[in-house]
Amino acid sequence: SIHDPESLIHAYVEALCCVSGLSADSASAAESASRLFHTVVARAKQQWPLANALLRALQLIKSENKDYKVRWRLSSCYLVLAKQIDEPYFPNALRDTLKFFISSKMATFPGEVKDVVEKHPNLYT
Repeated sequence: SIHDPESLIHAYVEALCCVSGLSADSASAAESASRLFHTVVARAKQQWPLANALLRALQLIKSENKDYKVRWRLSSCYLVLAKQIDEPYFPNALRDTLKFFISSKMATFPGEVKDVVEKHPNLYT
């Protein structure tokens, strides 16, 4: 239910990733993704549900839901994240968590994702 805070965060992260996935092809999608990232972080009252939703959406952890499918271009999502992760609004704990998981998964990323991440050391250092 959208009234459940965790479900709401999950819905926001799904929307964020869908828009971010289009950002490489559309300047307006890239701009919308940046604004949406800020909104998602601001609306998430608790950081851990947001961290878990982002980790799942970026395929840094497996979803407990076996039917969970990524419907967005991951490389574009990482590109948007690279542009947002150092912004002042971005919580330090969330930044550190994402960087830890990204650095630990570097060797297993698909080629397109690995290329984006390697070009943006701020995602893993």
